Amino acid sequence: MLWQVQPDDTLRFRCHVGHAYTAEAWEGAQTEHLEQALWSAVRVMEEKVAFARQMASRRTRQGSAAGAERYTTYAQQLEHEVTLIRELILKGTLLHQLAADETDNSEAAAVPTTKGDEGY
Repeated sequence: MLWQVQPDDTLRFRCHVGHAYTAEAWEGAQTEHLEQALWSAVRVMEEKVAFARQMASRRTRQGSAAGAERYTTYAQQLEHEVTLIRELILKGTLLHQLAADETDNSEAAAVPTTKGDEGY
């Protein structure tokens, strides 16, 4: 659990063990943790796809067309879900980077220049 701490104009957060975070650091850490969790989910789901394909093959060899079809359908559903999660991760990472770049560019644009140092 996090508590919002605002002793001045800087937005900060503190967790139950005492770690303190700026809003930017907290958001970055949360994004990283979420991305790691999603990649773990992708790996587990890919293992389930492989298992379902093996079971479909086994059922086919055993002469159980219905069982093979169930496992094949399950594998296809999982593959679709894995694709969605992978796209979410990649787009989320891309969007996060674009937002960071935009913030960096807007901060750089806000720096006043003196006459004669434009472009340098």
